[in-house]
Order: sequence, then structure tokens, then C-alpha cells
Amino acid sequence: RVTTPRGRWVGGVHAICNVDTGECRRWEDIDCTQTLDATACERCKVQSAAACAPLVVALVTYLFFGLNTWKRYTRRDSNQVKVMSCFAGLFAGLNFLAVLVAYWKTCVRFQALQDDREGSIGVGLVCVGIGAALLKALGGTLHMLLPVERRAAEGPLKGTAGVQTELGEILDAPGVVGATRITSH
Repeated sequence: RVTTPRGRWVGGVHAICNVDTGECRRWEDIDCTQTLDATACERCKVQSAAACAPLVVALVTYLFFGLNTWKRYTRRDSNQVKVMSCFAGLFAGLNFLAVLVAYWKTCVRFQALQDDREGSIGVGLVCVGIGAALLKALGGTLHMLLPVERRAAEGPLKGTAGVQTELGEILDAPGVVGATRITSH
């Protein structure tokens, strides 16, 4: 939210709206050379457009994060599920947080530093920052700290049965004397 002599304005990813009149205009339709501060307008316009791709990435990684969290919760855990949970949480959460900070610096803070203007972060930006970025990064950190749990019915790790069979054949081979067989329960 930015307050100027021409009114109170709220900027978003796709549009900027005058709070006093209720008029909204899409960023593509705004000619920044016709505004009070063309540099600030252009910076905010570019940053708003650049935020669209990370928003899509954040949504997709959030869906994968939810899916992999569900897999871990329902005991379908594996190393891949853990790595993908950590990646989706840490990388995507911190990446999206960086996008929000860049948006705040170019569209909100820069406006507030200008003469006769006040700028503040809106409730939506705070909620998105906490919900989509910080909580996601916290979830990724928690996934990193949790060990991979295997079901008791799974037995040995996949791919090790052949090694155990070959070892058993070697120990049982004629001419092998004094070998001790260790079995697990």
C-alpha cells in the first residue's frame, strides 16, 4: 500500500488499484512515463511481472511437498520421498521468500522512501510470506531432520537379497572351513 498526493494505491502481481476511487488497471496498460515517478513505476512493473513464474513454481512445489509429506505420514517413506520433501520445502520456500523480499524492496519500500509518500506491507503479502515461504522452509527443515522409516514387513533393503544369497552360497561352498554365518532376526 502506497499513499501519494494522488491517492492511496495497492499494487499486486497483475494490477495496481486506487483505494480511494476503486479503479484498477493492469500493469500492461500502465505507461510509466506518465506517472509521477517513472523509475519507481517501471521497477515495480518489472518486479510484478517477474513474480509470476516463481508463484507457479511455488504452487507446484507446494503440491509435491504435500504429496511427499503424505507419503511419509502413511509409511510409504523412502530416501527419494525425503529428498523431494526437503527440496520442495527448503529450496522452493526460500526461493519464494527471496521473490517476496525483492517485491517488497522494489514496490513497497522504494515507494515509501520517496517524498510525500508512505508505504507499508499489506496483510496479503505478510500472509503469503509466512504461509507460503517460511512455513514451507520450516517443513523442509523438519523433513531433513526426520529419519527415513521403513516398514517392518519390508525386510532387507531392496537390492540386497541377491548379495545375501551369494554370500550364503559362498559360506556353504565345499572347502570353506571355519566360516561363521550371522543371521538377523
